[in-house]
Amino acid sequence: MNRELREFRRLERACRESAAATSLELEREGLLKVAEDYRKAIEALRTRAGGGETPTKFER
Repeated sequence: MNRELREFRRLERACRESAAATSLELEREGLLKVAEDYRKAIEALRTRAGGGETPTKFER
């Protein structure tokens, strides 16, 4: 589970960094949507692992 969380965080961060670096609006929007999907997956894994625990701050 921790390995999945670390990998999802890494991928989410990579998407956000790539979105910040691109000059194409369509590409930026797509990368930010994927990053948001990773964030949701991270929250779902944390909730499932913690028995309903919700993070107070999103880790980047």
